[in-house]
Amino acid sequence: MHAPAYLHLSRHRVFYLRWPLPKALHPQGRPSTVKVSLETCDKRRALQLARSLGYSAERLIAKGTATGMKYEDIRAVVKRHFSDALERKQAQIADTGRLDREMVQALKNGAAFAQDALDRNEAQIDGRGRYRPPWPVYRHVRAIRRSGFPGI
Repeated sequence: MHAPAYLHLSRHRVFYLRWPLPKALHPQGRPSTVKVSLETCDKRRALQLARSLGYSAERLIAKGTATGMKYEDIRAVVKRHFSDALERKQAQIADTGRLDREMVQALKNGAAFAQDALDRNEAQIDGRGRYRPPWPVYRHVRAIRRSGFPGI
């Protein structure tokens, strides 16, 4: 999984979004960025957050430029938007949890399906002697492992 240039990992393994502001907006013509913590160590989660924040940041910058906003104002609006969006997402997670009931049930079903296939010894060995489970089983096991859901 490739991380885009605007996604950075701190020395404490927390992802940060560094969104570039156009040089043309800066009063002295210098490149600058808006940096905000995504408050996650999970790369997949950081990518999801960064994509949605980046899309809205582009729209905000374009709208600010079109209406003649100053550099400081555009920077403040983008930074505030990032903070508000992250707070809303954290509130949603606190309310509903990271996974909804349907997703939890789907993961449990997938784990049961994978365990059943393993119990029936449907796994295969490829030409190089490596263990290769059947594709649907492997996909479910990978999804469960990546979800990090401890209740399964």
